[in-house]
Amino acid sequence: MISTKDSFKSKICSLFSNRTIIFCIIFTITYIISAYNIYLEFLYMAVAIISFILLPIKESFNVFLYLHCFSLSNIGYSAGLTIELIAYAFILLIKYIIGVIKHKYPVYKKLIIAICLFYIFFVIISFFHKTYWRTLLYLVYLPLAYFFLAMLKDINIESAMNYFAVGVTTSVITSLLFGFLPHYNYNIFLIDGRFNAFTNHTNSLYIIALFSTTYFMYKFLAKETSILKFAFIYIFNTITILSTLSKFGFCLLILFTFIFFIIYLKQDFKKRYKQTLILILLLLILALVFHNVIFKIISRLFENNGDIINSILTGRDEIWTSYLKKCVSNPFVFLFGHGLLAEEVFVEPHGMIRASHSLYIFLLYRFGIIGIIALSYIIYLFIKPVYKTKPKFIMSLPLIWFLLESLGACTFRLTNITLGIFSVMILFIDSFKQINTNKSEEQDKQEKTD
Repeated sequence: MISTKDSFKSKICSLFSNRTIIFCIIFTITYIISAYNIYLEFLYMAVAIISFILLPIKESFNVFLYLHCFSLSNIGYSAGLTIELIAYAFILLIKYIIGVIKHKYPVYKKLIIAICLFYIFFVIISFFHKTYWRTLLYLVYLPLAYFFLAMLKDINIESAMNYFAVGVTTSVITSLLFGFLPHYNYNIFLIDGRFNAFTNHTNSLYIIALFSTTYFMYKFLAKETSILKFAFIYIFNTITILSTLSKFGFCLLILFTFIFFIIYLKQDFKKRYKQTLILILLLLILALVFHNVIFKIISRLFENNGDIINSILTGRDEIWTSYLKKCVSNPFVFLFGHGLLAEEVFVEPHGMIRASHSLYIFLLYRFGIIGIIALSYIIYLFIKPVYKTKPKFIMSLPLIWFLLESLGACTFRLTNITLGIFSVMILFIDSFKQINTNKSEEQDKQEKTD
């Protein structure tokens, strides 16, 4: 009989013999020490790229999602995640071509033609206006989404999201451990004590925490994860979101918690209303413990003479107005936009060039009405197979998060746009899994009948 001690040892050994975990650990260590010298940034980037090359698709996908919990994800400020994103897309391209030659992966000709035509047209339009070269990264997103679709059978989103949840936890805890060291160059706090962990931006931190929360809400509601695992992830992510003092993040957290309780009770009200009361009581205790932080967030909501809308927008309405004026400046621009690589707009009240702070304004400004229709057609080609599966509403929770998040943030400008791609992939993979399960159940029934 195997003792508990031997069983624990074997688990630890198997854990540290896992190549994916080893790469994640090495990446974390090299990222932490890169704070002492800017040239050491190339070290953690090298670790990431080597893992993409050496590991199979499934494992490299896990590492790729883990990386989103580290390094600044804004194109304009840091090379880290940007280079890793481009490298991963390039490596997937090579693996995809090899897979196509071996007849392992499908070729979606209609989708490839649509993406190519879309890029050619809207990159050409860019050159009639001022071009913003940092937006060249936008060229990566659609091909990356295509590779994920074509290589779907080699990707395990559930495993990847577990790595992502560990990544959020690791980023928060290690930043707290090392961020207070003397002469440490990675500042884990922004103005007014807003925590950002190793993402170097408070919005990036609450975005990844909330995305993880919505996914595990879905998994728990689908009865595919334990209550203990869900409770830990929800509480940890809630504390993380509160620590960022993000007003929009706080509002979205409350909204999704409300949606969660409604669905949870609707599934089985008689059995669950007592559990729901206990969960609400635990949340009230959590709120009491962190009442000072919650009070700070609420006070930020009322800082503009009690006008909640203006407080949440924090000047975004002025930015949106400036962009919309550019969008309707002439009929051609309104129809075709300023192009994919167009320069961002100078906002007079702010006295500087600002990002659009809304995915939808971003799309209208760069692609115009015709471009949005073209992009919608490409998205339709991507998600067309999903509608045949009739996915459950709870599968859409991460996608609903992305659509709401995109109202006040230009997620296309951030490498966090990949989280939007992942939210669609959750629909894809779990919908197909559901179909296969139903098929196997029907086959079993038929065999029994025969």
